[in-house]
Amino acid sequence: MYKISVPDNNAILVFSAVNYLTQEVPVNGKETSDIILQVKPNSLGEVVVVGYGKQKKATVTRSVSEIKGSEILKSPAANVAN
Repeated sequence: MYKISVPDNNAILVFSAVNYLTQEVPVNGKETSDIILQVKPNSLGEVVVVGYGKQKKATVTRSVSEIKGSEILKSPAANVAN
């Protein structure tokens, strides 16, 4: 659960996430709203999310690994991009 303070009752909140359809929800003076994002049809298998952006699966030319944030924190490098 989260709380957002919106000073304008005519504001529109925009909810988005990778592989989900974007939703624009007018505030209209409501105090609560239940938002459920819908998965984009046929998009989950087409995109590979990488640490610095995203690429289409067909254009990925090297191996893809999944690393937990706790493992990145153990890196001795000053800049994890190195």
